[in-house]
Amino acid sequence: MAKESPQEKIFMQAPEGASFGSEFSHIITLAELKLNQGLIALEADSDQCAALALRFDLPAIYSLKADVIMSDDPIQLRGTMHAQIDQICVATGEIIPCSITEDLAINFLETPSVDPNDSEVELEDEDCETIFHNGRDIDIGEAIAQSLYLAIDPFPRIKDADAILAKAGVISEEEMTAKLAQEKQDNNPFAALSQLKK
Repeated sequence: MAKESPQEKIFMQAPEGASFGSEFSHIITLAELKLNQGLIALEADSDQCAALALRFDLPAIYSLKADVIMSDDPIQLRGTMHAQIDQICVATGEIIPCSITEDLAINFLETPSVDPNDSEVELEDEDCETIFHNGRDIDIGEAIAQSLYLAIDPFPRIKDADAILAKAGVISEEEMTAKLAQEKQDNNPFAALSQLKK
């Protein structure tokens, strides 16, 4: 799944029947949402951070905090998330400490009913930037966890990755392409004939 930019809203949904998203669960019912729409401060404890790190295949998540405000008509979440994580450089395998600050802007819609005879359901672009809920409650902790996942760099690299690889004798994809092109040209018999004519 391609990641969206951190400023965009998100669309992710657990598979039917899966126990997806229990690591940082904070469920609010729609009835509660109508009565309480103040600031909600959430912070993952050490066990929740460890479970999320395992789920997202990260070396570590040290902290995950979010201050959000919910509205009920339409159902929306707005706020800010902060996280401290470790990632692994895709080039060198070294640990990279990362600080993430993310503006959250999430819309929630009730899961649409689907006719079993329909082979597929088309969603408008605005709907694809939405998290679906079951019509009874919303797990805002899971929504924040998904936002963290989407904000993580899928291909992290340390600053000196290219220099380290070059020192180890590893060349870049661009360098390899240029080298192969040069070898192809050097092995072309017509190129040799053209040199003889000069």
